[in-house]
Amino acid sequence: MRHFIAKPSVFLLAVISYVDLTCARLDPASAHVARTLNCCDRLSNSLSSKVVYSGSSFYNDSTSYWAAAQNAIKPLCVVRPTTAEDVSSAIVTLVGGSCKFAVRTGGHGSVTAISTIQHGITIDMRGLDAIALNDDNSVATIGAGQTWGPAYSALYQVGVTIPGGRDYGIGIGGSILGDALGYLAPQTGFGADSVIEFEVVIANGSIVTANKDLNHDLWRSLKGGSSNFGIVTKVIIETTAVGDIWASSTGYDSSAIDSEAQAFHDFVADPSYDVKAVLLLAYSYTAAAGYQIANLYTYTAPIEKPAAFASFYSIDGQIGNVSALTNIPDYSVDQDATSPDGLQQITFSTTFTNNVQQLKDVWSIHNKSIASIVDIADISWSLTLEPLTASLAAASAARGGNVMNVEVPPEGLILTLGSFSFSSACNYSYMNKEVDKLLKDIEHAAKKNGVYNPFIGLNHAKGSQDVMKSYGADSYAFLKQTAKKYDPDQVFQKLMPGGFKL
Repeated sequence: MRHFIAKPSVFLLAVISYVDLTCARLDPASAHVARTLNCCDRLSNSLSSKVVYSGSSFYNDSTSYWAAAQNAIKPLCVVRPTTAEDVSSAIVTLVGGSCKFAVRTGGHGSVTAISTIQHGITIDMRGLDAIALNDDNSVATIGAGQTWGPAYSALYQVGVTIPGGRDYGIGIGGSILGDALGYLAPQTGFGADSVIEFEVVIANGSIVTANKDLNHDLWRSLKGGSSNFGIVTKVIIETTAVGDIWASSTGYDSSAIDSEAQAFHDFVADPSYDVKAVLLLAYSYTAAAGYQIANLYTYTAPIEKPAAFASFYSIDGQIGNVSALTNIPDYSVDQDATSPDGLQQITFSTTFTNNVQQLKDVWSIHNKSIASIVDIADISWSLTLEPLTASLAAASAARGGNVMNVEVPPEGLILTLGSFSFSSACNYSYMNKEVDKLLKDIEHAAKKNGVYNPFIGLNHAKGSQDVMKSYGADSYAFLKQTAKKYDPDQVFQKLMPGGFKL
């Protein structure tokens, strides 16, 4: 016996509307639901089984996210396209019906409703997942619904990789439009800098190509401008030859902070910086491990304990070390495992000029903040300090630049990423306030030390942060101009409200 998932009928919609009208004029919320159900019905007529409803296993899969707060949001239906033409058809229907929607790729965002929408329609892009290489493996063409891990695995087989996210399950189509920084950042810049071409569905349903020669303004705007211009369906991206790598993690107790801060500063500011070397400095607290400083090393060649990190190897206060020769696909799996699905998540991003005193102050501020959250169940309270080196800026400029407009001084910048997870939604409001306080204190210290930088990295930003304006007035004006050209009716501002808008 075949089982069918019932979808809301137009008759049922009429009954719902009639009941509402007996109480008052049609409630705006009810009108919104009515429009959305009508769009779902029209989408089902045009895309058939690619539209799914609550009660379907496909719907459940499409509404499962990394951050627990996103799981609580339920669209009225989900579109699961497999081609750019499907996306185009969906956009035409949604715009024609004035229906609100969201777009998901990997579903790894922490901002509530960034890739789903209550009583709206979610477009789940994961069916656009093709991976192909050109004849000499120098260029990869990847569907925007793919995630970094499978892409890394496919490319590793032929000895190349692409710049992108560190975790296996992060979606390419979302993160590549922000400040994706991974294992190649000092060599190739932000992930978006290596994108040769985007395929994009814009607000009128057209499928357009954006590269340095065709629709150049759109190409540049997508490199940091997120989902404000259309839905990216495919990226064509330059590859880099990388095989096996060395990865290591070393933990330190608090006695190491002075030596760590100095060594980290000098490493980032080194005018002879080794571009194969990537180092993250983490300040963390968990109930199990307590306070900890950690160095997370990656070297994109199979060399154990490379000389690039020599100044760190002899620092006193080490409490543990794990290292191995590995590869980017396997390492992305390891990184994914450190942040499992299903927890409450809050993140933020802030930037300061590389400075020893500020590095030490951030450690002190982080530690002082722990007293207010120490009793929260399953708490993980961490800051990851990620270098933006002069070599990164040079690589970005060499590839045509991007709209983020990050000006990196010779000593480098430090992108500070806050990551805070816990189990109970009951603690969300309280935790949100404590995270805001920590962010405010870090930025206050940066201003006091004369090292504050306004750049906010989009992929880790808090929902309340104004990412687009952090790129500077000229970039913001350029983004607004591009949006007006390709989306004059503000479809991606009004009908797609999630994410970081202009």
